[in-house]
Amino acid sequence: MTSSDQQPRIFQNWKHRLGSWYETDFGPSRILPMEGLRGFAIALVFLCHFQIVILSPLSESFHARFFLVMAQIGGTGVDLFFVLSGMLIYRAALKPGMKYGKFLLRRVERIFPTFVAVLALYIVVLEFTHFGAHYDAVGFRAQSLYIVENLLLLPGVVDLPAIISAAWSLSYEFAFYLTIPILVLLLRMRLWSRRSRALFWVAIIPVYLLLVHSFPHWFHSSENFDGSYVRFTLFLAGMAVEEILTSSRPERLLTRPVEWLLFISAGFAFGVLVLTESRTVGLPIHESPQYAAVRAALLVAAYTCLALLTLRSGSLLSRLFSNTPLRWTGNISYSFYLIHGFVLNAVALVVAHLSGVKANPHLAAPVLFVLAWAAAFATTTILFLAVEKPWSLRPRSKRAPSPAIGTALAQAEQAG
Repeated sequence: MTSSDQQPRIFQNWKHRLGSWYETDFGPSRILPMEGLRGFAIALVFLCHFQIVILSPLSESFHARFFLVMAQIGGTGVDLFFVLSGMLIYRAALKPGMKYGKFLLRRVERIFPTFVAVLALYIVVLEFTHFGAHYDAVGFRAQSLYIVENLLLLPGVVDLPAIISAAWSLSYEFAFYLTIPILVLLLRMRLWSRRSRALFWVAIIPVYLLLVHSFPHWFHSSENFDGSYVRFTLFLAGMAVEEILTSSRPERLLTRPVEWLLFISAGFAFGVLVLTESRTVGLPIHESPQYAAVRAALLVAAYTCLALLTLRSGSLLSRLFSNTPLRWTGNISYSFYLIHGFVLNAVALVVAHLSGVKANPHLAAPVLFVLAWAAAFATTTILFLAVEKPWSLRPRSKRAPSPAIGTALAQAEQAG
């Protein structure tokens, strides 16, 4: 057998091995494009933090408006995560017989093993270096309280600095986990029609954003985070998307002309967002509740349209976001989200001692991006395989894998 005959088999063996690392779900409810959307979201977040942690200290030229806007747009990856969480958690909350305690226990199992592992790493390193995160408490009692506050995921919803700076979004996530099942139960929403539920959530979004925009003084100023909580509206957008996609005949609602209209709308909303960011970034208005409301409205429009364009089988962008490398990135996105800031700060420490990089920052920037991404991806893989996958993603049943595994992998390979 020639080397050319062996090469495809070698490639397939490696793909199978990597699949055993990065594939996470083989059930019938699996949505391949959602995995790809998570990969896209984490790439946006990485772009944001790469600008802040590495490019910004490297040269004053990276403080130009273009790079600041790039960082702001990258930060919207978190908002896309909120849309996807809104869909999945709302779906669980609507299930008949959903047990609140079991639901929360599953959420704790999903979030805390990886979070605690990374938090412990930060605490150990920060004791010696004080790099990359807020760690301002002085004295054993104050430091212990501060750690407990972070373990309880308070920074974000509560105006406290986070040890893991990116973990503020987990505070939003867990607040959503706690409240939505209770709200669904109290309002008896399982008895409502899908249309009524969708219209209800869609109506709340503009009402709340208009309230924030019109009466900003009603919302407390926050030193560490936005005090108006407008980003919770992205969860509501995800809930509306869930109602549309799980309707009896979503293809009747999302015909191809409608999808093209959604595509144009998403592009328009995103374009307006870029334009407004370029005109306001660095100005006081950029940090105001009024601007936060405008920004949230544009993100709700853009990411709602993107989700609808992507998550229905056979939709306009479903194949694009079912790409295998993008999906694998999405499958490890939670570990990536928590650890990538640590890696970026480590890379920044190395870069600070390289005079050649500082002498040619614009030539070095693309190389640094590739190296930083590779370092973050490799570190994430270790964290994912050592902690997240065995502790948070283990199968709920001990039964042997079913033939559905082969079917799901075949779908993934066709998409990729």
